[in-house]
Amino acid sequence: MRTVFTILGVVVGSQGAFAAVYDFETANQFSDSFHTLASVNSPTTAQTSNGAANDYLRMAQRPSGNFQVTSAFAYNTSATKTLANSDTFGGAFTVDFKVSSNTPGGSGFGLFLFDPTSSNGSNNLYAWVQFNQSSENDRIRIARDASPTSTGNGTTYTTGLTGTNAGFLDASGYHQVNAFSSTSNSSPVFTNGSITYTPGTGDTTTLAFTLGAATVTAVIPDTDVISNPAIAFRLNTYGNGTAEWRLDDIAFPNAVPEPASMGLLALAGTALLARRRHV
Repeated sequence: MRTVFTILGVVVGSQGAFAAVYDFETANQFSDSFHTLASVNSPTTAQTSNGAANDYLRMAQRPSGNFQVTSAFAYNTSATKTLANSDTFGGAFTVDFKVSSNTPGGSGFGLFLFDPTSSNGSNNLYAWVQFNQSSENDRIRIARDASPTSTGNGTTYTTGLTGTNAGFLDASGYHQVNAFSSTSNSSPVFTNGSITYTPGTGDTTTLAFTLGAATVTAVIPDTDVISNPAIAFRLNTYGNGTAEWRLDDIAFPNAVPEPASMGLLALAGTALLARRRHV
């Protein structure tokens, strides 16, 4: 049986603190738990209000004009939000999500693992997909030193890459895949995705990006490893109209606690042991 305690808002169990899942069914999940890093050409990034069990986070095209619009946002549960105080994660971890799109070919979606102490989060790893509505023509890349606060895609890894159900590997570093299909605004269909970071030593760190059945894994050199990274998402599209990116059911692992939280967890552990001694 799992024992659970709640101490000053920190939920603690015998297996550790619980991961956070964002289904966007509750108001203000996006504004309360994420921090905007980039908003290029005024994208509309907001939760929908379609009704119970039917909401998600969306970023739409501009209604008029031929613009490239980009929205990037970091996971940040602090009351006062800055890039530097974004939530961070230690050890090996996985972030799960669901994604859907009917945006034009060439639009992009990706996740950053970034060092929040670096200038504008510029020390980072970036796993992303370039969406193309044609079958077998989405392109998954893994890069370093992209730009969470603008539109730069960084330097793509061209070696140390493997793919599962991921099609051919182009010499420029992308796997060409059929990651997911275009689906309408009225009946969006979501594809399961995840990013898994496994730190190691001796150039054995890996970063794996999964969309549907396709997984691309990069071996990260020790010189590029990010210790205790923060996490950010980026959505990008072109043109004008009503097409949109959609995100749902984002599941985060346990964040690295602040020193004060570490103290609370220690007190919780002490209280639990004392309680067991007196049972």
